Amino acid sequence: MIWQFGSAFNAFRGTAWMPDPCQSCERRDIDFGGCRCQAMAMAGDPTATDPVCSRSSFHAELQARADEDSASTDVALVYRRMPREQRP
Repeated sequence: MIWQFGSAFNAFRGTAWMPDPCQSCERRDIDFGGCRCQAMAMAGDPTATDPVCSRSSFHAELQARADEDSASTDVALVYRRMPREQRP
């Protein structure tokens, strides 16, 4: 039900919500503006252009972070785990 009727989901359906450069992009009906979670994480705004897109004002920052992280050799892999009391 939430997937069909939730206001947070419905706010990003279609293309009317998109700002430029997404609104005028020839790929808008293919990628639908990209990932809202990535936009929120990097820009603090779920309506911002997906930082993965080269047209995003946050793309250079995302690329710099990715380059820095990939060059590091001392990063431990930490698995996310659901607390025992929440496991099914």
